[in-house]
Amino acid sequence: MTAYLEQVTDQLLHQSILFAKRNAYAPFTTTIRAAWLEAILSLNEAILGYLGHDRPNTSGPLATVDYARDPRLARMRQIARQHRSQGVSLQLYLGLFKHFRRVYLDALSKSATIGTDALLQQVRDFFDESELSIVADWTTTGDNQRLRELQDRTRRLILEKDRYFAIFESLRNPALLLDRHRAIVHGNHAAVELFVDGTEVGDSIYLRSRKTLRSRMTARLGDALKLDEGAEKTLWIDTLAGRRCFDLRLRVLHDAVENIPLGYLLQLYDVTAHRHATETAQRAERQMSRFLATMSHEIRTPLHSVLGAAELLRRGDRNGQESYLDVIQSAGQSLLQTLNNVLDYSKLESGLPEPRPADTDLLAALETLCAIASVGPDAARSSVSLEIARDVPTHVRIDWAMVRQVLTNLVTNALRHDQGGGVKLRVARTQERLRFEVADHGPGLPECEARALFLPFSETSPRHTAEGGAGLGLAISRELVRAMGGQIGFSNTGIGAVVWFDVPCTPVLNDRDDSTPPQTAPHGRRGWRCLLIDDDRIGAIISSHHLQRIGFETDHAGSLAEARKALETSHYDAFVIDYLLPDGKGPDFVRDLRSGNAGACARVVGLTANVEALRASADLGEDFDVILAKPADGATLAQALLPFAAKPVRNSPPGRSNLDGLSGETISAMAKAFITQWESFRIRLRQDTHRKELGDIAHRLAGSSAQLGLHDLEHLLNELERRCETDPSDIADVVNRLDYPVTDWLQWHEANFGCDP
Repeated sequence: MTAYLEQVTDQLLHQSILFAKRNAYAPFTTTIRAAWLEAILSLNEAILGYLGHDRPNTSGPLATVDYARDPRLARMRQIARQHRSQGVSLQLYLGLFKHFRRVYLDALSKSATIGTDALLQQVRDFFDESELSIVADWTTTGDNQRLRELQDRTRRLILEKDRYFAIFESLRNPALLLDRHRAIVHGNHAAVELFVDGTEVGDSIYLRSRKTLRSRMTARLGDALKLDEGAEKTLWIDTLAGRRCFDLRLRVLHDAVENIPLGYLLQLYDVTAHRHATETAQRAERQMSRFLATMSHEIRTPLHSVLGAAELLRRGDRNGQESYLDVIQSAGQSLLQTLNNVLDYSKLESGLPEPRPADTDLLAALETLCAIASVGPDAARSSVSLEIARDVPTHVRIDWAMVRQVLTNLVTNALRHDQGGGVKLRVARTQERLRFEVADHGPGLPECEARALFLPFSETSPRHTAEGGAGLGLAISRELVRAMGGQIGFSNTGIGAVVWFDVPCTPVLNDRDDSTPPQTAPHGRRGWRCLLIDDDRIGAIISSHHLQRIGFETDHAGSLAEARKALETSHYDAFVIDYLLPDGKGPDFVRDLRSGNAGACARVVGLTANVEALRASADLGEDFDVILAKPADGATLAQALLPFAAKPVRNSPPGRSNLDGLSGETISAMAKAFITQWESFRIRLRQDTHRKELGDIAHRLAGSSAQLGLHDLEHLLNELERRCETDPSDIADVVNRLDYPVTDWLQWHEANFGCDP
């Protein structure tokens, strides 16, 4: 019986509400479905309790039973008293009770297992005797008792109402109760104070001015009160705090009996901050789209030039070889500058860097900067000169790293626009500030680029410029100058553009006399001498060429013994040393050099074909100033060797520019030397050569392969060197893969250089 009643609970609930509506009881009952469900569950409990008691064999009511106190029906009397205290009459209560009787008997009679005559009779007896018990209890209660019950119930209702009202008023978000016609009945305090000034909690219910308050709220809300049932919408609404964006949600307060809305609950969630964040994110997304589109253009354009020139070189068009190489070098430099600017741009987006002033030899630093700038492709058609006013101190306390980056951006930009008249870097002093000016002889600074000097950084974005570049350099420069507490600006002079900036500085000791005349110092030789120690003949040719172009007088030693002999008769400002040499290792030589007088203050750069092996080596120490991977191009060597240059990141992968400027005869000699070394090495591979000796040869040939662009071969040789040091017994697979015919090299050489060695 218990299981069956649980199974048909929904059916009993539905039929009870249906009978109440059909017979006009609905207006006198609750509109909450949960209350009807509670009535069904209470009846189920009472019926099961009644059937569980012992009963006489007779059916129907007995005259000898005091139904007013019958314990089997105590629950039914309790429910009746609750309804009586709410003002329900006995006639109304019993009329509805009889409808419940009919619903239960109909449901039980339809069951094949439960609906027996005996059980149906017991249920009839339950309803008959319950009715007698309710009537007996109801009629024995006097008017005074009923009045007290009604008063108690009224007080409980008032307290319950106030409790719900307090909860509604304490809601943090604005909420309004609407009637079925969408008129405002009540708004909580959060809603009232949002639209009406000077209100207190409960004003919209208890004050005589509540109609005025509601009309003001109605006027403010406007279309918000016209939402569809169950709808959610976002609207901008004028409030006392200004125009705010709200997420509106309208919920129906439903009459379960009549199936009609009693009213509505309108909730307002302030999403202004979220909306602004969303719009900011969308703007950032649009900026990122523009960024990607611009970067795609800036990368594709020079890359197309590189691929086109490479294809023409491959076809063997020797007449235009030099111009094709110029195109490749220029396009490669453009790509590198674009990538560097993108990295700087991304760093500055997260916030301004903190300046770190340090004592700086300003004259030497500026000369170094101009020398490095002259290595780029644009310097071939324009010179860079330096002019320093007489009152500029030679030693100042500034963040030279930031100043150098700004000057590099400005000089590079000026070289790109200059039409052959030359770029001049001028430095002057105004009170406690240094003023730098970069002037060119070009068409002037375009308006689209100049805007980057004045717009907030968040409003700048990469863009294509007329002379190439993404237009980020000036935006980056502006932020760096601002971080140092300076200002930046420009002027178009009619014969070119002048971009200037000033930064605070503090003079330090070693200042030069004020009578020193102004200096104009184009970059060039300063009498620097460099000793190149490298047993790789091919690498030595290229490195010597780059060092001479930078401005060094270069001597070459093929071993440590030759280097020591050179030190006996000559003094050197810089050393470029291979890591592994025939009679020792570079770090050992550097330690001896540092401990003596000959090279204690010299600049020492290490070269290696296997950077990773050197990083892992315990020999590295702190003796080298910079470690570079072979082959090192001219710009990388210049930045590593010249004074006050920051230590470069491991130089980028080599390209055809490592052979730039070498004559065809020189390249041919390099090719022949490599072929001779390679054939000798292949013979050693087939012999039982000592593993250490084999590894040393592989190290030297790896550097030569890198110089000549044979990168697959370079990687195999590096792997052989590593195996010879770590696992000499396991080199068979690498040896087999190193069977690299000379004919392959000849084909590669012919395709890339258009000459037969």
